[in-house]
Amino acid sequence: MGSRFEFGTHIGLGMTFGDRQQFDVSYRIQHFSNAGITSTNPGINFNEIRIGYHF
Repeated sequence: MGSRFEFGTHIGLGMTFGDRQQFDVSYRIQHFSNAGITSTNPGINFNEIRIGYHF
């Protein structure tokens, strides 16, 4: 990634639902980069979708 220091920005949203709130769905986007401290780099982005069931 270009340096010893990396920074991350995260944002997401989600919800739980069901009779007992046993299901959840969420989405999150993350961006990691060195914020231009050393050599310029575009960083890396992650898109995450999570689906869960709670017993």
